[in-house]
Amino acid sequence: EGELEVTQTDNETEVGLENAQVNLLLHDNLTIAAGKFYSPVGQFQERLHPAWINRLPDAPAGFGHGGIQPLTDVGLMARGGVRLNDDMRVNYAIAVGNGPRLGHGGVELEGFASDDNGNKSVAGRLGFFPIPELEVGGSFMVAELVGPENHETEMLTDIDFDLWGADFAYVRGPWRFRGEYLNAEATGFPPEEEVMAVAIVPAAVDDGHGDEESLGEDTEWEAWYLELAYRMSGLTEHPVGRNFEPVVRYGEYDVRGDHEAAEQSENRLNVGLNYWFAPSIVLKASVEWRDFAADELDDETRLLFQLAYGF
Repeated sequence: EGELEVTQTDNETEVGLENAQVNLLLHDNLTIAAGKFYSPVGQFQERLHPAWINRLPDAPAGFGHGGIQPLTDVGLMARGGVRLNDDMRVNYAIAVGNGPRLGHGGVELEGFASDDNGNKSVAGRLGFFPIPELEVGGSFMVAELVGPENHETEMLTDIDFDLWGADFAYVRGPWRFRGEYLNAEATGFPPEEEVMAVAIVPAAVDDGHGDEESLGEDTEWEAWYLELAYRMSGLTEHPVGRNFEPVVRYGEYDVRGDHEAAEQSENRLNVGLNYWFAPSIVLKASVEWRDFAADELDDETRLLFQLAYGF
């Protein structure tokens, strides 16, 4: 299976490979995936990010590109599920991959075709259904990143990256109520005076305007959201009215430690209304309020529209 993403911006077309994997069904309870796959950490990226599944036109704060939820990885993954009785079951996923890297924007959590060190990332999720309508899960990722060079030891710094999270989803009839929480930290950055002036990102380099970029420092991220959607078919059988679906989502993204990364911190509220022409064709409209923590950034109110077709 695979997915291509085509983007048109400023008269330029960009084509990206979102995922490309081979699945080997070894057993009713075990599937092996190899290639570039969606990260099993949390629910949004792996299960909800496609436009015709996501109930709003964009991702929650901290859960999209440039956020703290891992998007993809390149490697191997084992996944499956076990039924405990008529109502209860568990599912699992464990993945070993090339892992994230440090970049100008902080930690880059997208699948890389090669590994810049000898340490593989390990990530996984365990989900539990106490009843058929409710799933609760826990996730983790551990990785070692290549940091800036320490001029005292003349060796590259090893940065520890640790992430954990929890999520839930309740789906019953017209109701869809879900939420996720992620907490991550990158530790092990050497003091600024011990770092080479020019080294592996994020070392201090001139940005062309006489200023130096951040050397990088120990950083902690938190992101969470709650989302509630209700299909009007629960109230009416009118052929038009039953296809409407109001949605509300609130989330927060908080970055502490690195000053430049902290500018991404925000609170975000979305109120939307969807119209479902078919199970995989939806027209979405949403009002979005973004409250940024950084004083130099102006708060935003945006009106978003999206037409999505899944095939």
